[in-house]
Amino acid sequence: MLIALLSVATLVGTKLLELYDEFFPDLEVNLAGHFNTESRLLTVNAYNFGVDSANLGSNIRCTFGLEDAMGHAKDNEGVEVEFWSIHEKIVSPKSALQIQFTPQVSDFDPGHHQVLCFGALNYFDRTTLVEPFFLTIVPNTDHVWWPVEGMATTNELIEALYPKEIKFQRE
Repeated sequence: MLIALLSVATLVGTKLLELYDEFFPDLEVNLAGHFNTESRLLTVNAYNFGVDSANLGSNIRCTFGLEDAMGHAKDNEGVEVEFWSIHEKIVSPKSALQIQFTPQVSDFDPGHHQVLCFGALNYFDRTTLVEPFFLTIVPNTDHVWWPVEGMATTNELIEALYPKEIKFQRE
């Protein structure tokens, strides 16, 4: 009777752990990097601390000319630029990858205000899990590299700062 009870408890425990891993995966990707005002390249350093490979999307959309990270624009205007990458974007578990994104238009003025960027990443073996991310880039008047100063991944924060009504178009 004791052996049967232990067998059932082991089987149930294993299934509960599998369910826990499915609903609460050990996933964590941190992003850093910079925007180069001369080359107009956006460089993103992705650090994967999780247990699954992460795939950074092919494009990142940025709005230049904003006054602050809350999305306030100077004179209510901002220049939207879409950046694309053809480089490797898959970050293996417990590793880092540097990815360069090229703007689809080259004749934009980066201005001297904060830049807000929006993108998404997903995890292999978890095709339904897409994690949007939001980057804040702060101008550096002393250097051509503007660092990525902040990253957010919560849907509520992203939707508050970057409403769904904003439409992006490639020029």
